[in-house]
Amino acid sequence: MEHVYDFYKPDLTSEYPIVDGQFSIACYTRSLDKCYQQYNTKFDKLARLTNGHPNGYANGIRKDDGEEATGIDRFGYIAFHAPTCKLVQKSYARLLFGDFLASPSDEQFASLDDSLKSVEYERTLSDKNIEKAFMALTKKKFNERVYPGTLAARLVGNMYTASVYSSLASLICEIPADTLAGQRIGVFSYGSGLAASFFSVKVVGDVSPIAESLDLKKIIEQRQKVEPQTYDDVFSCHD
Repeated sequence: MEHVYDFYKPDLTSEYPIVDGQFSIACYTRSLDKCYQQYNTKFDKLARLTNGHPNGYANGIRKDDGEEATGIDRFGYIAFHAPTCKLVQKSYARLLFGDFLASPSDEQFASLDDSLKSVEYERTLSDKNIEKAFMALTKKKFNERVYPGTLAARLVGNMYTASVYSSLASLICEIPADTLAGQRIGVFSYGSGLAASFFSVKVVGDVSPIAESLDLKKIIEQRQKVEPQTYDDVFSCHD
């Protein structure tokens, strides 16, 4: 949590606020880094305290060699606060960058230049080489684990407070219930100002009734297109 004007800065001499998009993205990314680091620290501590089996951990995602997965592979899916879908893709890649800094010798990073781990932190927030490298490494997993959760964001846009939970709802509606069963879902919640948290939930029952009740795709498809003037006319009635 920080006290920053990460979304806009008011200017009392103007009817318009000052918006600094790059600063907003940096705040979001820095918050994601901190929250993910804290999540991993707490998760690993709990694993040690409970002999390697915290609640739900023993049934988590496994690597091909049968070992318990770590890092982003702990999550079958991840739901992000989604100002833009491109930022969501970059943020998933950023989580893997965090895994790289924690364990650069891991075999999945063998193709990367070792110098990436020595880049000064503030520079990493906007470094395009780092961004491209980790987006390439996560492309397949992003399409499988994160993209389905961007359904509402892709078709509706930024919903601000509702954004992260629309991502969770999208996952429930887009992924078959039997596929979601037993999966751990990471959730990154962010609010301008700012406050952020990273936590996880585990699907322990049948979520098909939830998906049927939401019927998200149908609701979105039932929207009616109108001209921008119609929007202006509706609001002019309240002047």
